[in-house]
Amino acid sequence: MDKITATKIKKISENFFNSALKLHVSMQCSKYLFDKAIINWREFESEISINYPIKGIGIIGTRMNMENPDSSEGGFLYTDEPLGGHEVTDELQGFPFETAAAAYLFTALEIFGDEISEILVGPKLRQYDSWHKFAGPNLDFSDKKSLASVAGKIAKIFNTPISAFSENFVSRLVLLKIQRNRFAHVGDEIEDFEQFFEDVILVALAIYFAVLPNEKKIKVYPYQDLERKFK
Repeated sequence: MDKITATKIKKISENFFNSALKLHVSMQCSKYLFDKAIINWREFESEISINYPIKGIGIIGTRMNMENPDSSEGGFLYTDEPLGGHEVTDELQGFPFETAAAAYLFTALEIFGDEISEILVGPKLRQYDSWHKFAGPNLDFSDKKSLASVAGKIAKIFNTPISAFSENFVSRLVLLKIQRNRFAHVGDEIEDFEQFFEDVILVALAIYFAVLPNEKKIKVYPYQDLERKFK
């Protein structure tokens, strides 16, 4: 691999890891603020009862107004309705932070893999639909031959030796897809976001080291390195 290609892959990888790590912190911040509002719900309710910054939203849809969401023009979506503070506090626990974060994270992982593969194999990627297509949710983890076969197919997508991806990589990728399918296609909430996050990073690291076999280490920390661990 030439130096320009390697540098491009490193940059894409660093951007992905930075984004994933910042998402994790952002989700912690959001959850902390919501948990704080739940614990101090009376104070929160009083605060939002001044000028009512949070509005209700409603729908009045007809066959005639489906093409226009603007209620001021007779459309179907009413976004500025009066809403009592006590009704807002009822919704504090309603947003699926971890599931939403997991959905975003898996999409970012898909894009990361697509970008790396397209650099290495070009438009051939189109025939595979997605780089993880062969890691199907029905794969038998006890079948070493099947795991090795999938690893080999993914290696081909990234133009690496067959041995570049381990059976553990395939297993973690399949488990990721099983969880993704549950919340994306069934509507379930994610069971263990931290495990999901760890698996996303593991899969991305595996791709990074597979396509850059001479790399021994990668350090990523998107904030001030106070303890100088990531220098």
